[in-house]
Amino acid sequence: MNDDKPQWPILPTFLSLRQGCTEEDANYNTDGIFYTDYLRGFLADLSHDKHIQNALSLFQFVPDVFLPLDPNAEDPNIISSDPQKGTVLLNCPLDPRIEPLFKNLKKNIVRIDSGTFVNNGRLCDAYRDIGEKNKESCFMRDSIVGIFADDELNDFDPYSDDDRTRLEQLIESYFNNDSGIVVDNVEVELKKRTYLHYTCPVSLFEEHVFPICVRGQIVACLMLGQMARENFNRESCFCGYRNIMKDKQGNAIDFANIKIVSCEGKEEWDKKARAIVERIITFEKRLEVRLEHRNSRYINDAFEEIEQKFREDVKNINIKQEEVSSEFTKALNNAFTAIRAKFDKSSDGFIRMFALPIDINQDELIPIGWTDTGFIDKDISKFYLKQLNGIDATLSIADKVIQQLKQQEIIKEAASPVIKERFDEGEDIFLPGWLAGNEVAYIVWKRHNYELKNKSNRNNLSIYKKALKNFYSIAQECYSYIRGARMELLLEATIQESAHESAHFILPAIDAVEKQLYLMPEQMILSAYTEEYLKYRDSYSKYKDEVLESLNQLWSINSGSSLIFASDLKIKKENVEVFYLLYKYKKMLENRAKDNHMSISYSQSDNYVNAYIDVTYFNHALYNLLDNAIKYGHEGSNIHIIMDVDKTQNTLKIRIVSYGIGIPDKDKDRIYNRFERGVAASNISKGTGIGMYIVRKVCRAHGGNICHKSIKISNYNIPVLFNFKTKSTLANKCTEEDKINFNEELIKLSGEVERKVVNDDYFVRYAYVFSSRVKTPTYKNTFYITIPMN
Repeated sequence: MNDDKPQWPILPTFLSLRQGCTEEDANYNTDGIFYTDYLRGFLADLSHDKHIQNALSLFQFVPDVFLPLDPNAEDPNIISSDPQKGTVLLNCPLDPRIEPLFKNLKKNIVRIDSGTFVNNGRLCDAYRDIGEKNKESCFMRDSIVGIFADDELNDFDPYSDDDRTRLEQLIESYFNNDSGIVVDNVEVELKKRTYLHYTCPVSLFEEHVFPICVRGQIVACLMLGQMARENFNRESCFCGYRNIMKDKQGNAIDFANIKIVSCEGKEEWDKKARAIVERIITFEKRLEVRLEHRNSRYINDAFEEIEQKFREDVKNINIKQEEVSSEFTKALNNAFTAIRAKFDKSSDGFIRMFALPIDINQDELIPIGWTDTGFIDKDISKFYLKQLNGIDATLSIADKVIQQLKQQEIIKEAASPVIKERFDEGEDIFLPGWLAGNEVAYIVWKRHNYELKNKSNRNNLSIYKKALKNFYSIAQECYSYIRGARMELLLEATIQESAHESAHFILPAIDAVEKQLYLMPEQMILSAYTEEYLKYRDSYSKYKDEVLESLNQLWSINSGSSLIFASDLKIKKENVEVFYLLYKYKKMLENRAKDNHMSISYSQSDNYVNAYIDVTYFNHALYNLLDNAIKYGHEGSNIHIIMDVDKTQNTLKIRIVSYGIGIPDKDKDRIYNRFERGVAASNISKGTGIGMYIVRKVCRAHGGNICHKSIKISNYNIPVLFNFKTKSTLANKCTEEDKINFNEELIKLSGEVERKVVNDDYFVRYAYVFSSRVKTPTYKNTFYITIPMN
């Protein structure tokens, strides 16, 4: 689309396409809309309507530099008044009373004829063939339709009595009532539609002009010519030219016997007029649909272009710089400027929107989409925020403004003098509004009286408002991104600083474990205590090694790249025995599991399996998975670690199975996002929402991945339920129906499910504990780690 001319809202003033345009890429406001053949087809079809059967012409008012896209033109660079040289004709000369109007408007009148000179049209055709002056006299009389080009008839409603009066007054001012022009109407669909007619002084035929309107603009005039109506004087028609008029075969026309088609009475004429108007109404509706489509496309395309540029500008903001806020404000203001450039060239009747600025210290709201060109000046866009004071000081600035917007008088006081004047006159109204989920406030200034009058503009408005709201949502999304990225930067810096500070504690702890905590030599132990001492020493050495390994792993993670924020982990693979890693973490977390009456088992399909992995990061991932299994598993349940090898894919597969709360489908992907947690997990324990994010990051850094399944296996807490089997008195606080259900469920679960799920069936001591926990469902949660072995 051509952006160097205003395109929105679409208010076309003529129909024929100009040269160099197509129906798809034309700017409907300046380039026309339809191919000539389509318009000629419309005329020809209407001319042969059984109620009409007469010649029709379409008149349009085009710029004086207009060249039509005319496939029948002898020379496409010249618009001719000769029907033999083109389809779109220049209607000239003009009536002297109309000519000054068109010079001022810098416009011409062009016409398209139906090409079917039927019935009375043959007589007029013969009259024009006599000589050039006769044809010019016809053009001059037809140019009376130019009255509809006057700016006074902008926003013309053909059904309005007031506009009918306006047209009569305009005709009087141009022709001083000596033109014989009659403003008339015909009733269609219970409404009276305006048209005008006048009598040709040569043919004595009536010429009828029907304006075609869309959105208050006259886009063309349909003329039904050569119509003999009641009181037609057959003997006086073409007086003075009868002896020299000839038909197409060159024979003299016998006026005494020639058939002249006429309407003998008002009822017959009204049928003809209604047939024309009904076709015009259908045409107008189709045209409106076409304009709506183009209007929607233009708005959406324009906003899409602005949104893409805005997103690019936001992505290019360096969040590590101090000017983040000002850079974002600059990007948003650029987008607002682009919106204004696209949408502030329209006419009355649209809502003006004034958005809160990003910088609340500004004096003015940012105007978006104002439309009334007659009142645009420096004052019209000003709402002085500094006058909007006096609300509860404890509120945030945004909340203050939103509260203040609710008060009409405060809005009035904050408006510029120009706006106040219109406010006092009662023509306009001001209302507060919100966009982007009540995050962004705006003021609506509405020309309410005009909106009620011109309903056609409402569709444009709704499309624009929808696109504008969508842009605000995107702006809010980008703002949240910038704010979140900035907070992540600060958090990362804080974590890295904390890691640096923790070195002051970790390194001395390692040194103390390695050097300072030593054992008494065996020689100093009395022989009676030697055996007991040796057992203690072995146990001590084992736990010392575990403490050292944990401290060293913590030191490696803190001193390396951030697991949370680094875009890519730089892993250092080494060949290690996987059994050792898995079994080590099983033993390390066993005591924590025992505190919850849980047990951790380990099994593998292949022995002595080695893989190339980064031990530090892989250990961290295993720890998070087992820690979650203990944290979210049911007390008294089992945890299973299972390792398999897919030799065909040379892939290592590790499953960690636990039994506890489920992971809803809505949280299926969410649990792997940074700083996000599943809803069910949030209700059980505190957390930062980074554990599973780190696990997936480590797996993917190794070229693998992690996924999970969560399947409900019982509506009851299975370990707690099996406590009832061991000690039936636990159900004293339950109903008899519950006890029956418990026993049925126990029968169903006994066997394989019991062996896999239940570790401790005696840890519940009290009936109230049993009754409060037994009806919690049990899910089998399986996490699958898959990584290449190389």
